Amino acid sequence: MTRRLINVLIVGSSKSLLLMSDCLKKSSYKLSFVSTAKECLNKLDVQNVDIVIVGVKIPDMSCYELCRLIKDCENTKRIKIMMISSATEAHDKVKGYKSGVDDYICQPFSEDELLAKIRVFSESIKIEEDLVKNNEELEKVVHMRSEQLLKNCKLATLGQVSSEIAHDIRNPLTAITGFVELLDELIIDRVADDDGTKAQMRKFAGTIRSSGKMIENILNSLKVYSRDGSNDPFYKSSIKEAVQNAVELCHFHITHKSIHLEVDDVPDDLFSECRLTQICQVLVNLLNNAIDATDDLIEKWIKIEVEDLGESVKISVTDSGAGIDKEIGEKILLPFFSTKDPHRGTGLGLSISKAILVEHNGRFYIDFNCPNTRFVMEFPKWHYNTAFCEV
Repeated sequence: MTRRLINVLIVGSSKSLLLMSDCLKKSSYKLSFVSTAKECLNKLDVQNVDIVIVGVKIPDMSCYELCRLIKDCENTKRIKIMMISSATEAHDKVKGYKSGVDDYICQPFSEDELLAKIRVFSESIKIEEDLVKNNEELEKVVHMRSEQLLKNCKLATLGQVSSEIAHDIRNPLTAITGFVELLDELIIDRVADDDGTKAQMRKFAGTIRSSGKMIENILNSLKVYSRDGSNDPFYKSSIKEAVQNAVELCHFHITHKSIHLEVDDVPDDLFSECRLTQICQVLVNLLNNAIDATDDLIEKWIKIEVEDLGESVKISVTDSGAGIDKEIGEKILLPFFSTKDPHRGTGLGLSISKAILVEHNGRFYIDFNCPNTRFVMEFPKWHYNTAFCEV
């Protein structure tokens, strides 16, 4: 990676400063010049400066006061200051150091000494910049891991609660589905079919039966979704089951908001060696995002497409939105970036989804060629296939 040029600002107009500027011009430094302290401070407000070389005699301010002002300002305190001086008294240098001077060069100066000191400053600046960058990246990772841990804890709690709820619901549900079968048999055997009453009663029984089945499916889907699947082994799983589980969990919100949902007919024999729970969680996240994205649209629809690519599986979730701008698209998969209102999301869902797909040696991306908003997940059918792994 090409390093940026170090910006050096020279303050003053003495002969020594002019000689220094001639010396620095021979090296790879970006130079600028001002004569007064006021010009210097104005320059620092509008220009990125790394090193300030200041003479002792400045017409409008004490050089020590200028150094103190630079170091006291939050935006300029990291600037390295070198003072040119003929002072040999220790107390004069101590006064400078207390004012924020980082180093001195005495006149008459040596070109080699000047370049060596500037080089040390430059390396120090680059190291500090790398540390800041690494700290920012580390903070992002820590935040992401913390949120993932919190999510896992919530899932663990949700898993325990949902298990208890499922147990409490299944008992009466079993009784309901059992009795509806008996009721249907009684209708067949005992009710006359003179005026259509028998057909109507059987229709009601069928509605109770299908509602019971729907509740059972929701309980099964919730059981899958609410687990922390990050430590699960990769095992042969049905893609159809993953899609059905996700759709089942989001079905109420989709129908409640009058969104038309179209789902591909997924083959029964389409499998992948994956963590089924995590794939389901990614799909639920994409569906929830699509539901939110269509809130203010007149035309509301979501489409789930599944493709068998031979060695891999491709699942696309498209909604009726007008797509995502590429500039935003480059950021939207990063942790904590969100286009939603603050109370509607942390900006972690998509970054975690991407991390899950990377763990699956897969890809998670936005299809910018689609005229609508489309997110795509691709992952191999077998876990040893690393052909789709993102680096």
